[in-house]
Amino acid sequence: SVVFPDGSSEKVDAIIFCTGYRYSFPFLNDGLITIKDERIEPIYKHMVHIEHQNLIFFGIPRQLPYFPHFHEMAKFAIKLLAGKITLPSEEEMRAESEAEYQARLKEGKPPIFAHYMGDGHRQTEFNAQIAKLGGFEPLSPVIQMIWDDVMDERYMNIINTHEFDYLVTGPSSYRCLTPSKAKSRVSKAENVVRK
Repeated sequence: SVVFPDGSSEKVDAIIFCTGYRYSFPFLNDGLITIKDERIEPIYKHMVHIEHQNLIFFGIPRQLPYFPHFHEMAKFAIKLLAGKITLPSEEEMRAESEAEYQARLKEGKPPIFAHYMGDGHRQTEFNAQIAKLGGFEPLSPVIQMIWDDVMDERYMNIINTHEFDYLVTGPSSYRCLTPSKAKSRVSKAENVVRK
């Protein structure tokens, strides 16, 4: 239930808290999580509280194809809450999370990139990991390919970025339906004419 400032309370099914680009969870008890340099601990796979595994966070990873990945995270959460996923021990989850963080630091990423997925391989690996753990198929490669194309275009052609339409033609292929707006770049899309 939720307790409001006036002391009244209400039973709810879900709480959706939108914080923008800074992580903040003022509704959670002090000490339940820590946030330092935008790194949230203790969470596993950027979503599951290690000590309270029925506390699942959505929207922690940054810069990835949000809606497809949130769909995959939802599938994972449903299976976890239904008892169909066995997570590693708390010690193993902590060690894996720390190893991932340390690897980012060794790559030269600043601490605030703890949940950053902007490198293409990170998004694919993240999705593959939760799909394997959850026992379902990972996202089709075409999702990553379109994301890469959109990000390339975003850097080369910010003005027209939101004017692109894509058609998925297979698990690893797609077409850009608005190729006339594309700037000179490498694209994985079929039938895109380059200047």
